[in-house]
Amino acid sequence: MPKTGKATVVTPIKPQPVGKPARTAGQQNAPPFPPEKDRIVRVKEVCSRLGISKSTFYDAIRRGEFPAPQRIIGTGRAVGYPLSTVLKWVEILK
Repeated sequence: MPKTGKATVVTPIKPQPVGKPARTAGQQNAPPFPPEKDRIVRVKEVCSRLGISKSTFYDAIRRGEFPAPQRIIGTGRAVGYPLSTVLKWVEILK
């Protein structure tokens, strides 16, 4: 083929975002995960936010200062608290 002097234009391919699943039509307006205050936090994070050890935390539960944690459905023995409840405790303890 003879050269005509015209440059070939190559269109770059747009990279697809990594780690984001495609949404179906019914999910377009749904948030990708539950709001921050609705998530369940484990005892380790509760203790970290309150600034106390796990043994102190469990002693406080036995004394009735904190309610017993809720079982997380489908996980066996795992327990936790709604983050909104933990944030209220942090405000009370300040």
